[in-house]
Amino acid sequence: MPPGSLPVDDAPARASASGHDLALVLSGGGARGLAHIGVLQVVEALALPVDLVVGVSMGGIVAACYAAGLSTDQMIELTRAMRVGDIFRPRPGRLQLVDGAGISAAVWQVFGDRRFSDLDRELVSVSSSVTSGEHYVIRDGLLADALVASCSIPLIFPPVTVDGHQLVDGGMIDGMPITVARNLGARRIVAVDASTHTHKVLRMPFVRHAARGVVTILGHHERRRPAEVLDAVRIFTQVLDRATQPLTRPPVELLIRPVYGRLSMFDYHRWPEMISCGRAAGEAARLALVALTAIPDAALAAPDA
Repeated sequence: MPPGSLPVDDAPARASASGHDLALVLSGGGARGLAHIGVLQVVEALALPVDLVVGVSMGGIVAACYAAGLSTDQMIELTRAMRVGDIFRPRPGRLQLVDGAGISAAVWQVFGDRRFSDLDRELVSVSSSVTSGEHYVIRDGLLADALVASCSIPLIFPPVTVDGHQLVDGGMIDGMPITVARNLGARRIVAVDASTHTHKVLRMPFVRHAARGVVTILGHHERRRPAEVLDAVRIFTQVLDRATQPLTRPPVELLIRPVYGRLSMFDYHRWPEMISCGRAAGEAARLALVALTAIPDAALAAPDA
């Protein structure tokens, strides 16, 4: 396994020695994840000393833009130029409904052959390993490859294989990987929850029932297409089982939750509204953000803190 690309349980031994003063955790959430740009407008205006960014799925892409030094104005221009039809290309006749080449091309167009080591801030991209059933943390190598893996929704996009691990969307296990940031030594964490991500959707009773029905139907067709069907069934059942388990997350110093109203995770065409939701949430948390950065480390270490 290349350095920096490791299951989260192995991360503390690698990173806790130096730790990080202020981490930003950006959740998944499909189109709702574009609200992260609005929150970052406030973070940018305050010039907060963020030294670690952890992102998953759409939050991972926004996190990568921020870690690469792109301004929020540049992120907005990239969003304006986004063509959803080019990213979500149909893939007829295959169990993956969308051709992974679309999202791969879009990510490569933004980041090219940039590597994690080229970034202005430390970035962690989080995927879910179907092989291990755990989060898979990527901290080095080609940035675009890691981001595509973090966004690969099972049965929508094909999984990405890295060092024997089949990687899918990080939100399948937990769309807001606070534990990853804490395990990497983050002393202060600002988490932005733009979810109603796939994890939450899969935990709804009627969705679980329907999904298990899909697995049964796929299993009945394994004689016709054994390799593809069995692979899809294995991926889907493992992810479904993990996604329906109760979540436990460590506390954070500040949690920001944009309010979306009727905006859904599929409303990419309403990106200006998504960004506005994030900006409003960031402005509402402005004083808390300023106060958080002023807390001395000694206070965080105090028993009653």
